[in-house]
Amino acid sequence: ARVFNVPLYPAAFEPLGREFVCTAASLEFLRRHGLDLNRVVDCGVYYLNEAQEAQLRRLLNAGGGSGGTGVEPLGAADECELAAEAERISGLLSAAPDPSAEVRIPVRRIGCVSSLGVRVALAARLQRPADGCQLLLRCEPPVGGNLGQTGDGYCRAEAAAADTIQPDGCVLWVVRQRQDSTSAAVVGASDDVAETESFALRCVGFSRVFRALVNLRKPLVGHNCFLDLLAMYEYFYRPLPVDYEAWKAESFHRLTPLVWDTKHLLYEFRSACKFNSLPIGSLEEARDALTALDAAGGAGSAPTIRQLGLAESSATSGGGGGGGGGGGGSWAAAHRAGWDAFMAGEVFLRVSHRMLLLSLRPPATAASAVSSDSGGVEFVRRPSFAAYRRVLESRANCVNLIKAKQHCVKLDAPDPKSRRPPVLVLRRWDGGPIDLLWVRDLVARFGLAGLRSLNSGRQILIAMSSFAGARDLAKELADSEEFWLEPHSRLRHSLPLRLAIWMGTAGFTALALRSVVKIAKRVL
Repeated sequence: ARVFNVPLYPAAFEPLGREFVCTAASLEFLRRHGLDLNRVVDCGVYYLNEAQEAQLRRLLNAGGGSGGTGVEPLGAADECELAAEAERISGLLSAAPDPSAEVRIPVRRIGCVSSLGVRVALAARLQRPADGCQLLLRCEPPVGGNLGQTGDGYCRAEAAAADTIQPDGCVLWVVRQRQDSTSAAVVGASDDVAETESFALRCVGFSRVFRALVNLRKPLVGHNCFLDLLAMYEYFYRPLPVDYEAWKAESFHRLTPLVWDTKHLLYEFRSACKFNSLPIGSLEEARDALTALDAAGGAGSAPTIRQLGLAESSATSGGGGGGGGGGGGSWAAAHRAGWDAFMAGEVFLRVSHRMLLLSLRPPATAASAVSSDSGGVEFVRRPSFAAYRRVLESRANCVNLIKAKQHCVKLDAPDPKSRRPPVLVLRRWDGGPIDLLWVRDLVARFGLAGLRSLNSGRQILIAMSSFAGARDLAKELADSEEFWLEPHSRLRHSLPLRLAIWMGTAGFTALALRSVVKIAKRVL
């Protein structure tokens, strides 16, 4: 297998500027494992989801063709200059004697921002012209004395000047004209469509790789990849829906028809083979343990997996630094995207092979599937990937959940039922109010919990995150002479429900007594 490291970075030009948020702890973790953040910013490949791509294409269509080599991120100084230039152009357009007359205004150079970057930013800032007119942004070669001419001689003072020549050598014009005009100033407006399309594809960037995988219906293998699936959906496809079930249905049927999570497979393998010593907390430790097990021999034609080295993306091949460069073996370290992906694939193959051996062995020898002995199973040739898929079919589309009561979610079926401890109710024997902060500090000793105050603080609902925590809390308060802890019951602990029951009982009793009195009067 060949390892690919492709640093990604969000397109930062206006109006698609997006936040790049990272906590201090995450930055320290990444630096500790050798991430070169400068390289990510300088050489990162762009990516857009479908909504962002549609917005970009609308702006490019509004701004004409490219005429430049690309859009660079805008700094604070460039932003200020662009705002001032947009205000200047708007003032000149509004000051024209005839609102419907054709006007051509050259755009001043904005730092080192390419003409396309200026056009995309101005298209978002300039107001739409009056009805019957259209506003175009055109790139043309500089032609001395023709700069600044209009149909009625307006803006003739905007003659050729050095500050109107863009970094790519062209002049960017803001053109206002009638929509039915066929003036030579806009003839050939589609000449640079190919360059515009090239730039749009560059902005879509790595999303094209993701879409190719989707179109080919390729299976995905990851490790603890629930958050990764959410991120891929939002970054490369569409904004995340509010409803979880809607995301799950569309994610499975449209994007990822087959997913294997090696974290879940390791849990299943350890349980099936009684391999309690298998380390599953770390992907690297699990991979090393399985590799050592297969290297011991007799694993029934265990797969041979070789890494062919690091294949850097074209955007990063010229970079250096400690962010996973192509030289030496520094890239082969945990928490590098390419190396983690390689280890997840290797763990998947080795676990699949062991599970295939387990399915072919007699029940008496199934428990020895983790030994170096092949249990009497020998393959004439190495098993195919299709054989591995068949043996793991029942475990497909099960994605591990971190720190949850249920081990996984099921992408192609309803999720497994979650089994949680019963909700507890804490009350005082004398019926008085309870200090919620005191309860919080008490419960924190036994694990995570949710607290809720009821009946003016006279009852505290406690939802413990684990059965062990609930059991330990019950033992702590079992001999208390001040507090009483019991499982929550709507019938016993809901004051409105109890009042409704009492009122219903009282009304029924009153009706019954009235009926008895009427019957007694008739008898007498």
